[in-house]
Amino acid sequence: MKRSTKELALCGVMTALSVVLLCLGGVIPLAVYACPMLASCALLVLREMCRAQYAWCCWASVALLTLLLEPDKEAAALYLFLGYYPLLQPKLDAIRRPALRWLAKLALAVVSVGTMYLVLLYLLLGDFDSLAVVPDFAHIHRVPVEKDDSDMMLAIKDGLSHGQIEFHLYGGMGGVRSDHTLANIQSLLYLTCHGARGWLYGDKEQYTVIRNESIMFPSKERGIMSVFCMGADAEGVSISGAQYPLDNAPLSAEFPLGVSNHFVGNPITVSVRKGSLLIGLLDK
Repeated sequence: MKRSTKELALCGVMTALSVVLLCLGGVIPLAVYACPMLASCALLVLREMCRAQYAWCCWASVALLTLLLEPDKEAAALYLFLGYYPLLQPKLDAIRRPALRWLAKLALAVVSVGTMYLVLLYLLLGDFDSLAVVPDFAHIHRVPVEKDDSDMMLAIKDGLSHGQIEFHLYGGMGGVRSDHTLANIQSLLYLTCHGARGWLYGDKEQYTVIRNESIMFPSKERGIMSVFCMGADAEGVSISGAQYPLDNAPLSAEFPLGVSNHFVGNPITVSVRKGSLLIGLLDK
């Protein structure tokens, strides 16, 4: 009885800690992948100090709570489909033949990632006017070619209607349609104005938009950061930690003052008191 009480208390603490970590994954930029890994580390503690059923109950509780409570479901999905690995690892490592052991681990990874991929692609939305063949999946929402919203904007609106607050937009830059790239950049401002955060990814670059707020980027030794005013003049713009700092300055859309700043091994913080800023990060 005494052992069960200790195990239950430890599971409660680890469950609460894991839920907090996963919720941080939807708030801190770029932490959506790190936080699920940190949360799964709590299962390592439970694996060593508790019986298996308690550790599995902790994993299930954390997955359920984050799916219900966290607005950004991406971190919760990563934990749900991949976070249980520390509990299965001892059984996989017990397979004597190395070839079978690695084959079992590979099969588990393929099944887990494949299932997560199918779940995340539950809704396929667009007009498919650039495809020769329309995909034949169970959950396709085909829209007219002639419409007011682009396919990307329709997908964004659908995500917002389901309570999503963080969007990662891929395949929306480059190619021969620069007009769609510009439209997708404007979509970042739309997301910010609707209480969400959007990230638009290119080959070696990414963009986001902030409005009347600040954002911090982790330190790195090399890289370029550019800041542009979007819309009306931005007031009280500050940049700290970069090669070229800025303190409480105005930025206007008619002059690219914030282009081509540099990381120098420090975290960079960008803030704007009033207005909207487009921030671009380029790897070197």
